[in-house]
Amino acid sequence: MSIMAVAPKTPAQGAGSFDTQRRIKSEYATLPAAMSLRLCRVTVCDMEGVKHSVEVTASTLYEAVALGLVAIREQDWAGEIAEGLNTVDVSVTTVPVMHSVRMQDFNKWLSRKGGTPNDISQRSHIRQILGQGGNDASG
Repeated sequence: MSIMAVAPKTPAQGAGSFDTQRRIKSEYATLPAAMSLRLCRVTVCDMEGVKHSVEVTASTLYEAVALGLVAIREQDWAGEIAEGLNTVDVSVTTVPVMHSVRMQDFNKWLSRKGGTPNDISQRSHIRQILGQGGNDASG
């Protein structure tokens, strides 16, 4: 199995730009930024041509590939995955962040009058979404 990625140009080739040629990543390749955990979608085709994808959390490219292959192979519906020239695609995304807002806090914010022009505009927009009209009479 090979893993393809765009090779960055060396300083002699022009720092900050990317080469359009593809290359095989080294065994020690890491995902962008520091060795922080990243949410990755790992996709591979089985021998019948069916694509399978799974989301894993990994700190390196090869860790993502390994975790993805293990997760896909554990499924009964996944066919045999070819070795050799088969490609494993790894797409890195940011880990989702969840926010919790109490309804009473939301309603208190929504009923507030005045504030900065940005505050008034945001509350007006939210009121329109909720079908409550968009006017904030006080300024």
